[in-house]
Amino acid sequence: MYRWFESQPQVSSLTGTDSGCVVFLTLLQLYVNKLEMMEDEITLQVHLAKRSAEGFLHRNANYYKDVRNVTEALLQGLGNIYVQEWQGKDWTSVANEQLGRLMKSKN
Repeated sequence: MYRWFESQPQVSSLTGTDSGCVVFLTLLQLYVNKLEMMEDEITLQVHLAKRSAEGFLHRNANYYKDVRNVTEALLQGLGNIYVQEWQGKDWTSVANEQLGRLMKSKN
C-alpha cells in the first residue's frame, strides 16, 4: 500500500502518520465490508475507531488540502490492492485478532 502512495503524484506528499492513518482507515473499511455478520458492539467499536482516526488525520495532516478526497478515494484504490494480495486467503481471523489488540490497547 505504501508503494502505491509513492507512485501516485496526487498523494505522494502524504507520508508518515498521514499515510499510516489512511492505510488504517482502509483496513478498517475493508474489515467492515468483508465480515458478513458482526455483533453490534464490534460494529460500534470499528466505527468509533474509524471516526477517531479520521478526526486525527483531519486535525494533524501535513497535506490537509485534499485529505477528505484522499480518505475516500484511497479507500477504494488501496482496498483493491489489499483484496488482490489476500485473494483466496483467510484474512478474517487476522482482522479479528488485530481489532481485538487495538481495542485492548484503547482500554
